[in-house]
Amino acid sequence: MDRQQRIIAARKIVTEYLHGEIDTVRNPEMFDDDIVYFAVARLDRNDTDWLLAQLADPQWPREIRADIAAMMPGHYAEGQAALELR
Repeated sequence: MDRQQRIIAARKIVTEYLHGEIDTVRNPEMFDDDIVYFAVARLDRNDTDWLLAQLADPQWPREIRADIAAMMPGHYAEGQAALELR
């Protein structure tokens, strides 16, 4: 899997989480094995603009967006600021 495919896979995981298709009750392995965290970290490193745009988008539940922002090791402050844009 090349870099672009990994970014696409990470976007899919984050999008499913934003849609509520992934959660800790139905998919504990996604959190116990840090799959969601690693997807966020990959996007934080390689696709920051896309990730920040999702955090700023009010169509997604704020609670989930806040969880994602907290998982951003490289752009924590920017993630927190994106939550407040709209």
